[in-house]
Formats: sequence, C-alpha cells, structure tokens
Amino acid sequence: MVSDYKLRDKTIMEQVSFVKLTSHFSWPRLENGRVSTKEFLEASKVILKFFDNLGKLYIPVKHDVEGNIAKLNEKYLEDPVRFAYIQDMIEHEVSSGSNYAAESLLWLKRGLHFICLFLHALVMDHQRKVTSESLLDNMRVSYELSLKPYHNWMLQKLFLILSRAAPTRQELLKSMTNYSSSEIDLNHEDVMKKVKVFVEGLQSNLEAIFDLYVRLRLDNREFKLFPRNEIITS
Repeated sequence: MVSDYKLRDKTIMEQVSFVKLTSHFSWPRLENGRVSTKEFLEASKVILKFFDNLGKLYIPVKHDVEGNIAKLNEKYLEDPVRFAYIQDMIEHEVSSGSNYAAESLLWLKRGLHFICLFLHALVMDHQRKVTSESLLDNMRVSYELSLKPYHNWMLQKLFLILSRAAPTRQELLKSMTNYSSSEIDLNHEDVMKKVKVFVEGLQSNLEAIFDLYVRLRLDNREFKLFPRNEIITS
C-alpha cells in the first residue's frame, strides 16, 4: 500500500517519524512469489529514515543504501511494464549478460537484511520485556548474520565503531516516533505493533529475493532470521 505521502519530498521525510512512515508505506504482498518493483522500492526508502534515527555516523551507510535504490529505480523506469516485478527485472538482466541492477539489489538486500534483523530484535525484546538500554548486542548479532560475511577486516572494525556509537533503546524509540519519554511509555505497545508489521512485510520480501538470488546462482546465502516463532505472536 502506498499512501498520498510523496517520499521523493525530502521535507516530508524530515518531518514524519519512521514509525508513522511504516504505517503509510507497507511492503508489497507477494504475487505468486513475486515482488512488486515499484512498491518494494518505495517501501525501501522508509529505511533511509531509520538510518537518520541511528545517528550521524550512519550517514555513509544511508547514502550507500540510497544509491542502490536509485540505481534500481533507474533500471525499473527503462520499462515499468516489463520490470513490474523484481524477479522479472533481474532475470531479464541476467539473461542479457548485464549485472547493473543485480549488483545493486544484491547489496540492498544485504543492507535491508541487517535492518530487518535489528528491528526484529527490538520486537523480540519487547515481547520478552527486556528493558536494558544498550543495543550493542542486537547490533552485533544482526551484523554477524547479515553484512559481516561480505566485509573485509577494515569494514568490520568500522562497523564495531558504529555499533558502539548507536543510540540507547530510549533514545532510539524517541527518534523513531518523535515522542517524549512519557509518550513512549503510553504508546509503547502500539509502536512495537507497527514495527512488527513492518518487519514481517520486509521479511516476506527478503525471503523471495534471497530465493531468487540462490536460484540464479547470484548469491549462495539463504535468508537468516532469529527463530520465526519468537516474533510471529499475537
């Protein structure tokens, strides 16, 4: 579902909180296992707001993700009908001997995998009533399951610095919602429900894209997540 918000309007992106954006831009429902390209790219832009919430040190990571989204959108606009689904776009490109979009999506899915894991951990913490302020362990495990296998020693050390500079749980929730501490306490359950829905949609899309890359032999890693039954609860 895409609302009347225009994510291309950077003013709106600056004013609207991440959690509110997740309510207006949901990940596309799979159609026979296929992912709608336009809706996937629109929903992916919401992640850019989340990098803002993590702090200024994450700006280079945000720009990398933003660049991959832009490259995929450029490819999609070449033929919106033929490339209506992610699978169609990547399969067509691979058959033509090119890898422009395939390489961009490869790194985008890895970055989205990290965010999916991290947000998933926040939801799990809420369900388990974890109240510790440090998010370092969540960052570390999410990174190890997603980006670390593809990073060299220098990038791994850089990420360790970034993870140590991550906001506390309360700081992150304030940034994600634009709420005060008292408002977070009052609306915490509702906030985490919205994040949970967003994570489930992202998970569904990523699983389909990971399967595509394994099938086309563009990547040999399968989608990993913390145990599904720990998050999919009512």
